[in-house]
Amino acid sequence: MGKPKVSRILNKNVNIKMSTVLIIAGIIALLAIIIISFAAINRASVARAVATAVAGNEDEATTETQPASASTAATTEAQPAAAATSTSTTGTTSTAASGSTTGTAGLTYTAINNNTEYTVRAGTARSGAIVIPASHNGLPVTSIYANAFENCTDITSVTIPNSIKRIEQRAFFGCTGLTRITIPSSVTHIEVSAFENCTGLTSVTIPNSVTFIGISAFKNCRNLTSFNTGSGLTAISLSMFENCISLTTVTIGNRVTSIGGNAFAECRSLASIVIPSSVTILEMGAFRECNNLLRVTINGSVAPINFSRTAFIGDLRAKYTSGGGTGTYTRPSSASREWTKL
Repeated sequence: MGKPKVSRILNKNVNIKMSTVLIIAGIIALLAIIIISFAAINRASVARAVATAVAGNEDEATTETQPASASTAATTEAQPAAAATSTSTTGTTSTAASGSTTGTAGLTYTAINNNTEYTVRAGTARSGAIVIPASHNGLPVTSIYANAFENCTDITSVTIPNSIKRIEQRAFFGCTGLTRITIPSSVTHIEVSAFENCTGLTSVTIPNSVTFIGISAFKNCRNLTSFNTGSGLTAISLSMFENCISLTTVTIGNRVTSIGGNAFAECRSLASIVIPSSVTILEMGAFRECNNLLRVTINGSVAPINFSRTAFIGDLRAKYTSGGGTGTYTRPSSASREWTKL
């Protein structure tokens, strides 16, 4: 009788332990289900958030307004000569079949500044006499696009209307056939290398409206003989006339305060220069290798720290800063490095 009783007690204990194990296992399974469910919900939320963010960015990119400057507008492909229009983030790009009113046929126009004005570039108009119109589709044409006519070697002349305010960087770079250009009084900015390597140009007059001309704007214009900066320009930029080997006459306006490094470097035909009283800075190599520059008139006060010893051939800086001051200095010949004050 003792053994069956013990067996019943043991079986009871085993049953209790098994029940406990089953309960614990159930709790663990339930927790696992809860954790998996939360993870799935979280992943779905994240996916929805990412999708919303991407959609928001796409909307933002589509509606982004481009700045007014043509040099920062997104590039749009030129259309064929037949009349056509297409919409881009910069606005509308079009090429008129017969130009725009009085403009040359084939020019391409891109709407800028919230579609209130146009910038222009070559399109299929890449030779002969180019006429840029003052307006297109009823809106003003205000700038010549960056690289607009770059390396259009068969262009012989360009007529720029009074609506143009900016000639952007490299707009006419390498237009070797360009022999003449008239810049209207509406233009305020001529950007970097705008006319670089225009070897056919012989003379340029800058209107008083121009306040800025960029680095190397007329570099390597080897047949350029005369240049007038106008009265609005405030600085002669780096390498602005470098290697203009035929340049003989330069008129510097009385608002110019600095002549940049290498501005007239290798202008070997330049025989004399008058530097107005407004100039207070003469940078390194400003007139480097101007071998025939034998007469220099400095009408202003240039502090020694702002007068580079390499601005001119020879000892002109030393003569000026050691008591010579304003006045005219000459050299006897292109071989001499000694300057004398008149």
